Amino acid sequence: MLIQALGAVLIIGSSTMWGAYMAAKSYFRLRDLREMKRAFGILISEIDYAQSPLEEAAVNIAIKCSLPIKGIFENFSKGLSGKVNVWELWSETIENSQKDSYFSTEDMEVFKSFGKTLGYLDREMQLRNIEMQIDYINQKTDELEKTWEKSRKMYLSLGALGGVMAVILLI
Repeated sequence: MLIQALGAVLIIGSSTMWGAYMAAKSYFRLRDLREMKRAFGILISEIDYAQSPLEEAAVNIAIKCSLPIKGIFENFSKGLSGKVNVWELWSETIENSQKDSYFSTEDMEVFKSFGKTLGYLDREMQLRNIEMQIDYINQKTDELEKTWEKSRKMYLSLGALGGVMAVILLI
């Protein structure tokens, strides 16, 4: 009887933790998007005011941001030290960061498309492109903030109720 009770507690606890993990994914995506917005804001100031070259701007962003965005810009700046195609390097860097971040597939595609204009357009067009990225992030963060509380409660409840249902079925 004691073993059954312990098993029931473990099942309910683990399913509740699964629900908490699923709820936290949205929160972590929101956090990563906000940090990427901050990085793009720093990039605007580096391009517009400091007029830094792209490699130096990427280093400065990496210094000022936290993980996983810091890793993206560190890897990007390291790759810029050699003569490479900037778009391919940016795309590769974004793809490699997918395992470290909580960005959705849509986020990754939008960020990859940003790399197509890096180094090819004049300063004003690059600034507009960065502002478009910030607008995308603002739109996604607004959507996530509106749905996060509801989805968090749903995932937590679903996890706990799923565990209770599994215990009832096993008993």
